[in-house]
Amino acid sequence: MEEEKSISVTRFVESVFPFDSNTISANVAQRQGKTQADVLEEWEEKKAKGTRCHDALDKLLNAKFSDEPGALDKALSELDDDVKFVHDQLLDFLNDRCQGWDLHTVELPVSCKGFSGRVDAVFTNNLGEKMLVEWKFGSKVWMKSFDEKKGIGPFKAFDNCKYNKANLQLALYSKICTDALGWRPTRMYIVHMNDQINKTPTVLNPSNAMIATVDSVWDEMENARSYLANAIAEMVLGKTPQEIRDAFGLDGGSDNPSGTEDVPEGAAKKERLRNLKDVMVDMETLSTENNAHVLTIGAVRFPRKSAGTKLEEMDTFYRRVSFESNESAGMHKSSRTILWWMEQPEEVRKEAFRPDDRHDLEKVLKDFSAWFRDGQSRYIWSHGSVFDVTILTECFSRCGIDPPYKFWNVRDTRTLYDISGVRMSNYKTKETHHALHDCFNQIRAVWVAFSKLAKVSWIG
Repeated sequence: MEEEKSISVTRFVESVFPFDSNTISANVAQRQGKTQADVLEEWEEKKAKGTRCHDALDKLLNAKFSDEPGALDKALSELDDDVKFVHDQLLDFLNDRCQGWDLHTVELPVSCKGFSGRVDAVFTNNLGEKMLVEWKFGSKVWMKSFDEKKGIGPFKAFDNCKYNKANLQLALYSKICTDALGWRPTRMYIVHMNDQINKTPTVLNPSNAMIATVDSVWDEMENARSYLANAIAEMVLGKTPQEIRDAFGLDGGSDNPSGTEDVPEGAAKKERLRNLKDVMVDMETLSTENNAHVLTIGAVRFPRKSAGTKLEEMDTFYRRVSFESNESAGMHKSSRTILWWMEQPEEVRKEAFRPDDRHDLEKVLKDFSAWFRDGQSRYIWSHGSVFDVTILTECFSRCGIDPPYKFWNVRDTRTLYDISGVRMSNYKTKETHHALHDCFNQIRAVWVAFSKLAKVSWIG
């Protein structure tokens, strides 16, 4: 079996305590009388400054404990003016909490049970004891969630706030150091520095409750990615629509699930587009197996030559499939795929997992068959011959329904792109991993491929 990739401690923490940047930035913008774009830009600037502060601390720490004369003054002189405040706050922390401790290492790389990461700073004393420190910058380390949001899985009792994110981070590093390096830290600190809030650093201890929770589930974590994916699946599957909406910070459903604007069409043009013989299909799933759990199904009728046809004018089919009907049909969920989804952009996740307007799998298949047969569709296309159409055919089989297409009419874009020299990556928009948008992207590349082949003499 292929070894599963590791997940960073930071990514794990962000998935356990997800941050809904879209909703929160919109609320902040409204409260402060700014545009959402301005708020997001400010956040990016603060994030970039935090990275520079972090780098500055690393340089100062190494210089402080260096034997080289004047190393600290030299390091300070090389810093940008807006991050020099960390020098004084670092010295305050060292004088207050680190008497009798020496620097062990900066940015200690650690890995265990599929976790990987770097501890910001490790100190040691003459007894061989270790102290872990995590530096935090930016706005205040809030101890409570403003909207009463909680974590997921075993961390659902903890508020989704900055403190608990840092809390979990240190608790995980403690277990990783114990298992992988053979020592458990006797002290751990979250050190927050911000020149706009305090002239001295705020020093926090991780909570005993968080440490105890990580201790209690550590033995279950054979692999971090699988454990997280299962926790996420447990959160999503079997929940009510409102519970899922709350978990992902979703608002109400869309009245236009296709994601395209309605375009007024003449009856003749609409009929022509409906009677096209080729259909592109794309599916978003929770696995790569033939019986993958289906999140969404998208399909678009298209002509093999663009002839000025606009994508938004095409006849489309789009449905979200209910979690319950997938379970009833025995569809497969993969830990890797679920975790891959949680690493995708926020809007992509929301579209795939939102609970609004989801339908029974059997009903979706019957609707698709009716839509397919309603025109003169014959050929069904997908990006590759062993994924979308294969999964769709398995869905039909499990629901006891004959597919509306014949197996000899299945067409594959990958082969077409290969023989025509078209690179699919050149025709992707930013709206990927949405079943309809992926269909549109694939159709654009198909048009280019057929155009190229038409110029080859032996094609005819």
